[in-house]
Amino acid sequence: MKKRNPVPRIRTTYRLFTPSDDPDIGYEEESGWEDEDGEEMDLDDDDEEGDVLIEDTYARAAYRWLQGKGFVEPSSSNFHYGVWYSTIDDEIDFRTGERKQYSFHLVDFSPLEEDQIFHAIKNRRAPDPIKTKGYDKSRRKLNIGPRPKLPDSPQSPSTRRLNIRPLAMLLEQAARYIEAKLAAHKDE
Repeated sequence: MKKRNPVPRIRTTYRLFTPSDDPDIGYEEESGWEDEDGEEMDLDDDDEEGDVLIEDTYARAAYRWLQGKGFVEPSSSNFHYGVWYSTIDDEIDFRTGERKQYSFHLVDFSPLEEDQIFHAIKNRRAPDPIKTKGYDKSRRKLNIGPRPKLPDSPQSPSTRRLNIRPLAMLLEQAARYIEAKLAAHKDE
């Protein structure tokens, strides 16, 4: 597969927690870049199964790379562009008591690729490979499947009938209340 320019990469930051001599402070924290340039994602060669080509994608490469770093979790429980991933288990130096946590930041990935990576990490399963029959290298196309069918809105007549009787009763009560207030105001 031909590499694109710029090649997607993953940058790494760290947070270091060092036990303090002062028991009131607990831990002293330091953070910074572990790998500011980032590691470029390498694509495996395409695998062929008969006349079906399984194409490696940058999303699959990033998923494999992140899994190689141990268990990671996204910075948010809901996907948004720019989510980063952090290690769950800290590296611990048992001699000094230092704990080191890593965070991984996706750079130059498309929003679709970031979405695929996010859901793969959340589901603990690699993004599905792209399978194309009669593969044409001149027309690379991302096959993400059929567009999902969105559910009807709760107010949609196809999902439920709107019962206006309680609303009509509430409006009637409000009208009576306003009439009584106006009548009381006139009498003053």
